[in-house]
Amino acid sequence: ARIRKTEEGGYALENRLDFTNLKDLLSLEWEVTREGVRVSGGRVDSAALDVPPHEERPLPVSIPVPADGRCYVTFTLVQEGDRPFTPAGHVLGFEQIELRPFVPAVFAPAPGTIRVEETDEEATLTGAGFRYVYNKLTGLFDSLVVENCSLLEKPMTYNLWRAPTDNDRNVRHHWQACGYDRTVSHAYETQVGWDGDSVVIHSVLSISAVYLQRILDIEAFWTVDGAGRVACRFEVKKNPHTPFLPRFGLRLFLPGMMKQVAYTGYGPYESYIDKHRASWYGAFDTTVADLHEDYVRPQENGSHYGCTRLEITGSGMAVEVTGDFCFNASPYTQEELAHKAHNYELRPCGDTVLCIDAAQSGVGSHSCGPELLPAYRLDAEEFTFAGTMTPRSL
Repeated sequence: ARIRKTEEGGYALENRLDFTNLKDLLSLEWEVTREGVRVSGGRVDSAALDVPPHEERPLPVSIPVPADGRCYVTFTLVQEGDRPFTPAGHVLGFEQIELRPFVPAVFAPAPGTIRVEETDEEATLTGAGFRYVYNKLTGLFDSLVVENCSLLEKPMTYNLWRAPTDNDRNVRHHWQACGYDRTVSHAYETQVGWDGDSVVIHSVLSISAVYLQRILDIEAFWTVDGAGRVACRFEVKKNPHTPFLPRFGLRLFLPGMMKQVAYTGYGPYESYIDKHRASWYGAFDTTVADLHEDYVRPQENGSHYGCTRLEITGSGMAVEVTGDFCFNASPYTQEELAHKAHNYELRPCGDTVLCIDAAQSGVGSHSCGPELLPAYRLDAEEFTFAGTMTPRSL
């Protein structure tokens, strides 16, 4: 069965079976969520399920739409009666339809006093309970300290690489020829200024591999408010002569004790731009260990697509990320996943490796079939990525 939204704003139920009327097979439940949390729900009258094979009928339901937030309605098809291989109550499938698209929240800076100290290489920002060190040479933060607890075990890095999947077996050679697996960032100019009580850092930088042509030009804007929240915006231009990117985002090495994960996005299974129909948009709680998909041959895994909120906690610290992004958190680095041939050879790095991505190219196709479709490639010559990160102590 398939449920779709009609041009008139209602819903239609299609029976794709060959011989069975839907009323003889299933019941239909619906649930409305706002930011992944249930706000209402109900059950469709059984009379509305009288849909013969290969026919479509209007679905007489009235779905309330919450006043704000990212909202979805999820229709769940539940088996009525026992069948040879599945009992009554077995979920046959679901259809999730967006009621209101995501609108990023406008960053409203919190007041507070920040002291700035600059050298030729660093800008140190000190406020109430926090001390951040920005590297003017890389265009990223080297240190984020909140209430004397360090959030970063290593300096932040811009991240273009992923551990190649089985389906990347061909394109990986083009990626590596351009140095996507060994990039460095170089900031040519950094200016530190003010917007009210907030500090604004503007860096002009590029990303490339040593001795190879430039891959990306970036204007990075970082805003730190009096509460220690960090808003970022990256205006990115890609070299049109290089292949599509595996991903673009930031990589953070968090303390290994930060193991609890709560996120709002496509879950609970791993999800990518071309692999998320088995998942649904919702609010989920898990652990870093459980996010790892234990493929026999280690490769990129465990990402979550279409996220609007992420929080990782542990050892008295937390970091919250908001925006429109993908993420994965893992006990393994992408280098470890790329270089090991079997899952039993993997060794944790001791940190929680957090990748926050503007986007990641799809993971399907081209192992023994056609190339990845253009719609699923991160290949735009210009794009923007923005979000907010809030480090705090617990």
